Amino acid sequence: SRYPNLFTCVVDDGSTDHTWITLQTEYPWVKSVRGDGDLWWTGGTNLAIQHCLEAGCEYVLLLNPDCIVYPDTISHLVQEAERNPQTVIACVVVDAADPATIWWAGTTWEALKWFPLIWLIRYRYRRGQQVSDLPTTPFPTAETGGRGVLVPRSIFDVVGLFDEQVFRHYAADNDFGLRVHKAGYGILIEPSARVRLYAEQTGLKPAQ
Repeated sequence: SRYPNLFTCVVDDGSTDHTWITLQTEYPWVKSVRGDGDLWWTGGTNLAIQHCLEAGCEYVLLLNPDCIVYPDTISHLVQEAERNPQTVIACVVVDAADPATIWWAGTTWEALKWFPLIWLIRYRYRRGQQVSDLPTTPFPTAETGGRGVLVPRSIFDVVGLFDEQVFRHYAADNDFGLRVHKAGYGILIEPSARVRLYAEQTGLKPAQ
């Protein structure tokens, strides 16, 4: 990343390879936090957020380990955040094997047509659709994941962290997005900000 003003925190939740030693020896400038293997996604993410906020960060960028940013990704996110204060700004997620295609580019939250009491999260754009099909200006999304999402500290101050009691590993991001909207804040996707996802590392085999 070309963005210069970064505080990096990595939570190693009890890995059994050489990750922890590598962090200490090769990346001493990274804030390394070790878990006991029982944090799961939500607990590990919350722990990293807490360290970032304690360090005085004005924004927290969520970046799962299956993603890589482009050199200008963070700059695009910060620029859009400055244009839209107190708004969560998310990346377009592209497939690392084919960066011209979308892996994730936002969702909507809507009721089923014939069952109005049942609400579902739906993709705004199909997985595999061309990135060139996206708008050139920011557009809303109902929620985000952890793949290149910039959250102002002011939103954490009001909404709180991810709910690790109810959603230990999955759906905490959906819940957080709904709480952000309920508190009166918005979530936008910045099309020029992208992360490459190594889909085979996600552990998920979602439907196309």
